[in-house]
Amino acid sequence: MFSPPADRPNQTIALVFTSLVLIAFSWFVLELSRLGLNLELWSKINKTASLLFISSISTVIGILIWFWVQGNIIITVEALGLFSVIFIYSVKVFFKAHANTKS
Repeated sequence: MFSPPADRPNQTIALVFTSLVLIAFSWFVLELSRLGLNLELWSKINKTASLLFISSISTVIGILIWFWVQGNIIITVEALGLFSVIFIYSVKVFFKAHANTKS
């Protein structure tokens, strides 16, 4: 019914892709600080909101790494779908608290 899976990509291609992802993530973090997301404000914001926000981002990254290493697409989409409600709520609470601190 299903065709056999394609061979794994060359190790050089995988390393280049990994490097590009890490460079893009590093650029994202640098841009956050450049755009005014003051990391010192995290101590002034609700500790629960900060912890939930950071753990939400870490969990999404962890799910994607799991998928890349050994997972399958069905379980990954289910996990991201179930987790998206918590993630959206944590982002809303964190940035609302961040906006209230700045004003």
